[in-house]
This record gives sequence, C-alpha cells and structure tokens, in this order.
Amino acid sequence: MAKTTLTFEFDSENHFDAQEINRILKSREMASVLFEITYNLKKRCKSEIENSKEINTTYDTVELVFEKIYELLESHSVNIDELIS
Repeated sequence: MAKTTLTFEFDSENHFDAQEINRILKSREMASVLFEITYNLKKRCKSEIENSKEINTTYDTVELVFEKIYELLESHSVNIDELIS
C-alpha cells in the first residue's frame, strides 16, 4: 500500500485557519457519529421507547432521539460549536 504524507500550513493566529484544520482532524469522528445515527440509533431508540414507561408523548420521543445524538457526539469527541463557530 502506498503511503501518502500531507503537510498543512496555517496561521495559528488566524481563527479560520485553525478551525479548518480542526474540521479536517475531526472528520473521522464525524463520520463515525453519522454511521451510528444512520445504522444504529433507530434500533436503540425504538427499543428504549418500547421498554420505557416515561416516554408518553411525541415530545418525549424527540427528546430521547436528540439526547442519543448528543451522547454519540460526546462519545466521539465531536463538539459542534468548535467546528462551526
């Protein structure tokens, strides 16, 4: 397998350059979160909803789904505020 080396040059004083590098470095983690959401989150949420006596409304369901998304982001060390702001 061929080995590729990438060299990044950026101005550490420039917020936008540093932010772009951070986005590049977090791309694997972001892809992992999207994979989890796409292939596993629905099953987990469905199971939890079926087994819970506390989830009674659509609002409760939406809250659960977003809570799980936030947990995935945190477990993969993806901080949206750092990547966007």
